[in-house]
Amino acid sequence: MIEEWKATPAKLAQEELVMLAPLEEELQHAAARCREALGDPEFAGLDILVPNAPRSGAGWFELLSKYDKDPNGTATLKGMRRALPAGLANAGVTIERYIVLQALTHAALSMESRRLPVTVKRLFAALCSEVAAKERQWDTHFDMEGDQERFLDMAELATLRRFSVGTLNFAYERLALLFPTLHVHPLSLPGYIYQRVVAMPFTKPTIGPHLSYGRKGSLTLRQRDFERSLWLIAKTVEMNPKVTGINGWSWFNSQIVGEVYPHLAWIRNVLAEGGAYLIDTYPAEPGGYGFGYNNRKRQILYEQGKFCPRQTAYFWPRDDFLEWASRHPELVPEGETPVQAPQHHAQLRVRSPKPTKHTKHNSSITLWSGMAVLARIGKLKYATLVLMLPALSLSLVVLLMSNVWIAIPTFPIWVFLAFSFQYFVAQ
Repeated sequence: MIEEWKATPAKLAQEELVMLAPLEEELQHAAARCREALGDPEFAGLDILVPNAPRSGAGWFELLSKYDKDPNGTATLKGMRRALPAGLANAGVTIERYIVLQALTHAALSMESRRLPVTVKRLFAALCSEVAAKERQWDTHFDMEGDQERFLDMAELATLRRFSVGTLNFAYERLALLFPTLHVHPLSLPGYIYQRVVAMPFTKPTIGPHLSYGRKGSLTLRQRDFERSLWLIAKTVEMNPKVTGINGWSWFNSQIVGEVYPHLAWIRNVLAEGGAYLIDTYPAEPGGYGFGYNNRKRQILYEQGKFCPRQTAYFWPRDDFLEWASRHPELVPEGETPVQAPQHHAQLRVRSPKPTKHTKHNSSITLWSGMAVLARIGKLKYATLVLMLPALSLSLVVLLMSNVWIAIPTFPIWVFLAFSFQYFVAQ
């Protein structure tokens, strides 16, 4: 259920009281709550039972920071999970929650020095207290074998690689250039490349927002809460001059979402009206945490061919994003200063292309599954086999039939034709 946000006086008063507490005190209290939770009888002697256990919160923080980044660190953490005595595991003790609580005790004390809005730091203190209190919205985040995606989300939050801003959380990242490019409609390719190379260079850092898995009331997504989260991200962008803007992709941004579910149209509209560049990529699938998750109706509509959203990427350049935030003073939390509109804007803007036709596949002919091959051999090998080798082979044929001055200019043409071929028959 997605609805508009309406503030009540009681809710506003409660929020303002929370914001009045000194930040340092909140963070210290949060660390104390985590240490208190670690003293629960269920964790007694766990540091002795688990092999290679660090001896401090800083040690656990460093180890958890390697999860999903360093194969050795990931293997160490999974080895700890397997070493947990069966009696403790059967009693509901999770090594994952123990590790996260240890990391949070260190993170809470180092959070204050981060270049982030005060509100984001307060939300981190709240996260620590929620995990320590075993609040239900985090129950699914402590299983690195059964639900790796959600545990990774928690690991990144606990090690300050990801930050909560309410309805959304965000991480500093660089969205890969090659993978999305392989899924862009051929006619949209020039504008997309300009966006990725000039407007928001893929070599420079951006911020990637994502819906928070652990938000309270996760069955609802309200526009004002969404916009408040975006404002906090905009404030973060303002505080970090090297960040070029925000980017991400989701089926939520697909044009057809608002057409089939008009009460969801605001999600795309907020981005588009604020100056974001939106472009469709590959057809989304309902499995996993996709659009069919916990929603049988959308699954049925997909099977009937009536609801086939695409993973739609957006790129919201820094100047346009800050301009949007500066126009919404009503979103400014207690204790924050308004975002200032930039004095200069980029001279050239590229309009978003028209939405691609929403179908299960890009054409009626599918010769192979590009996504499956990509997952198996990787994007570089895929691009080499599907784009570069055919183009080189055809250029060689041209060379043998004519001369090098004709063969060389034909190479990019062959690459484009190979790209178009795989777009229509492999997705």
